[in-house]
Amino acid sequence: MQALREVIDECGFIDLGFVGSEFTWHKHFVGYTVWERLDRAVATSDWLSLFSDTKIYHLEADASDHRPILIVPDGMDCSQQRPFRFEQMWLTEQGCTDTVQAVWQRDSGENEAFKVIRKVDECGKELTKWSKNNFRNVRKELEKTRKLLAKAELIAMNGGNNKRMKYLEKQILTLRDREAKMWAQRSKVQWLRDGDKKHPLLPYEPVDFEGILEQIPTKVTEDMNGELLKEFTSEEVEMALKQMAPLKSPGPDGMPQLFYQSYWSLVGPDVTEAILWLKKLMPQLISDHQSAFMADRLISDNIMVAFETLHYMRNHSSGNIGYMALKLDMSKAYDRVEWLYMEKLMRKMGFAEAWVKLMMMCISTGTYSGWEGKLLSQAGREILIKAVAQALPTYAMSCFKLPRGLCHDIEALVKKFFWGQRGEGRKIHWTKWEELCKPKTQGGMGFKDLSRFNDALLAKQTWRLLHDKTSLFYRVFKARYFPNCTIMEAKSPSSASYAWKSIIKGREVIQKGAVWRIGDGRSVPIWGTRWLPAKHSPKIISPCTEALAGAKVCFFMDADNKSWKADVLDENLLSFEADMIKKIPLSHTDQADTLTWPFTPNGEYTVKSGYTFLQQEYQSA
Repeated sequence: MQALREVIDECGFIDLGFVGSEFTWHKHFVGYTVWERLDRAVATSDWLSLFSDTKIYHLEADASDHRPILIVPDGMDCSQQRPFRFEQMWLTEQGCTDTVQAVWQRDSGENEAFKVIRKVDECGKELTKWSKNNFRNVRKELEKTRKLLAKAELIAMNGGNNKRMKYLEKQILTLRDREAKMWAQRSKVQWLRDGDKKHPLLPYEPVDFEGILEQIPTKVTEDMNGELLKEFTSEEVEMALKQMAPLKSPGPDGMPQLFYQSYWSLVGPDVTEAILWLKKLMPQLISDHQSAFMADRLISDNIMVAFETLHYMRNHSSGNIGYMALKLDMSKAYDRVEWLYMEKLMRKMGFAEAWVKLMMMCISTGTYSGWEGKLLSQAGREILIKAVAQALPTYAMSCFKLPRGLCHDIEALVKKFFWGQRGEGRKIHWTKWEELCKPKTQGGMGFKDLSRFNDALLAKQTWRLLHDKTSLFYRVFKARYFPNCTIMEAKSPSSASYAWKSIIKGREVIQKGAVWRIGDGRSVPIWGTRWLPAKHSPKIISPCTEALAGAKVCFFMDADNKSWKADVLDENLLSFEADMIKKIPLSHTDQADTLTWPFTPNGEYTVKSGYTFLQQEYQSA
């Protein structure tokens, strides 16, 4: 403490004082409590002259022995208007259920789809009134109990009994459990936008686009319309709803999935009547060239295909046949859509009128908003690094291998930002970058090593070329680079595009970590591939004889009896490997060999598991 006082004197810091309780720390003992003012705010005289009315508040501490201190410079306005959001903590009150039930039992006899939208909107308004009139009692009770605690603290400070203080501390913790649900819900990244002003998306003035619509084929058949508008089961809708995350991505009406999940017995029949099933018709309606917003398709597919197309054009400039590429600038697609055009387009494609009206009601009433930055603590800089600095290059890294030097340059900027460096000034980096890239469970910060993350992303492209054989992305690269084999045997010619060379780089991750699940044994070489059920040594280490060079696993299998040839295994392999193979079960039906990823429960490769695998491999090297 003496050293700290000397530093404060040397720097000319002035204690800014405080408002509130005299002490900021306490520790209970049997029959008495020790009190100290350990936490304080200090500033230079120059800073104090600029913010002379600054107040330092000693706040209440419910779950810690330290009081937090709040520094409020003069002139700061932290108030903000929030749109309606359904609160998870309301579910603990019967009044919430009564309010929803009262709204939902009103019936005006309109169309089912419009009825649900109206009722959800009315629920929001009524719940807002109910919350203002009733639910704030929880906060008032918390405030009241805190005042009682302050009085009990004064008694304890003057040598009185501390039992009353301990009891009130427990009461506050109980009340805060309810309040914590509210703050946990607000902590979701998806809700950062809620504090800013909303702006409606307005359609442009109508233009003449009949000529465009003439070129649109009618794809929606009578059978498809019948499928869209036919009766469906409530079990299908309820099953889909239960699979949704309760608090993610609330709509413009402020209702998250939690609202519908909690009150499904009440709202379910109306919601079910309003939902039309479109998913199974989407692949027939959406072109192969549309890779975004569709299951099993990635927006990066178009990037890869476009890059490969331009690479081919650049390297085939001779001959009598010429090629041309047309670039269309499609910026801010959603908020530039003309709703009248969208309406006529759906009719031209053949959608039934009931469907068109419902879709127009849904898409033309949305409101969206952004969020603005604030002055950040180191914890705030951590979040910004993960959400922005290390996320922005993701699209590029999903398609191309970034130069290692560029990754290092980006990481250097990230490190400077994290440690608070500004301009040319230098800050001490207290921990190596490799340590910061470790998971928090291992003492790190969970930052990404960009080069290894890049490899993990590219490995996903390799995995898709192995398993997703219907996409446009697969068909283009299959025809170009591996028409007669799989991606795992494909070569990388000198004339290959950088996109293909990047995919080959990602293939190295799959080759290092993936394991073959033996089916008929015809695709897997005995030597050089990972197919043994051994965690640390999945490759055959027995010496390879010249006669078996290039042989496949099916050499060891009795195709007729669907069993292993024990005598052949014992003759050609080390005993422990032969015994291990004999324990591998074989299918009684014809099954192809399958490449699986052993680091996920379902055997499917994920970028997260791939990155973890690369990190562990690096740390153990």
